[in-house]
Amino acid sequence: MKLGINFMILIYFYKIKIIDRFFYFNKTVFGYRSFLVA
Repeated sequence: MKLGINFMILIYFYKIKIIDRFFYFNKTVFGYRSFLVA
């Protein structure tokens, strides 16, 4: 039971990391685009 909970927490943190990286990538792409436009 405890192992399953730890595994779920691990997956949860991994998902957050992937989502955070994706948003960071989007931010840099949009920032670069606005820099080119400006």
